[in-house]
Amino acid sequence: MKTHEMHDWLKAGAHYRGKGNFEKALEAFAQARLALLSEMGECLASLGQLDEGRVLFEEVLEANSADLRANAGIGVISLLAGDHDTAEAAFGNVLHLDPGNVKALCGMGMAKKAKGQLEDAYSLLLQTLEKDSGQKSALQAMAEVGSCLGKTTEVLLLLRKYLKRHPEDAQIAADIQALEGTAPESTQPAMAAEQLRNVLDSFRATPDDPRIVNELLQLLQLLGQAQEAQGVRAVFLERNPGMAPALLQY
Repeated sequence: MKTHEMHDWLKAGAHYRGKGNFEKALEAFAQARLALLSEMGECLASLGQLDEGRVLFEEVLEANSADLRANAGIGVISLLAGDHDTAEAAFGNVLHLDPGNVKALCGMGMAKKAKGQLEDAYSLLLQTLEKDSGQKSALQAMAEVGSCLGKTTEVLLLLRKYLKRHPEDAQIAADIQALEGTAPESTQPAMAAEQLRNVLDSFRATPDDPRIVNELLQLLQLLGQAQEAQGVRAVFLERNPGMAPALLQY
């Protein structure tokens, strides 16, 4: 049966019971129970009761080893407990079944970061933010990793973009201030200009890739070349009408 929320399974169970199909009703109610265990496991993890939460997730996995929420739950609990290998394996199970799962991408990135695999961590956290730019924990982890990898300018672009949408977020503002301290304003334009040359090479090779165009737009804005950014946007949209929603807005 497909994966649904607990209330969907309960509704299905009530429907089948009303129809007199008690086997189907039991099957649906059993799935509702597993969903409830995952809900409880997530609550326990949030309360710091990691062992209790793990027991519930493991019970779900005994019934269905492919359950996404339970695998992700084991990953989160293992990450909190410092068991990074188990966390990586659990998040890997989720990504095998659902490659775009934001929670698993973020969790895997955190596990890689904890193990010192910074390039892999940066890539996974970037993928997380591409799927959901509002993932603050991924953004802050990426800021730390990016600083270590010398990618301060790239991270600052993402942090500033987030702060525009959430101007009240003092933590992100502090992260920006800290990163600006490691990359003084006098050096930022030079770093961005070097990156711009690399992105331009990619843009010339694949001018219709919106990800590359967005990166180019970000850098042009950072360098104060707003007119050039508008020109790039106009050319892209002329070649790709209808793709305006894929481009960053300034």
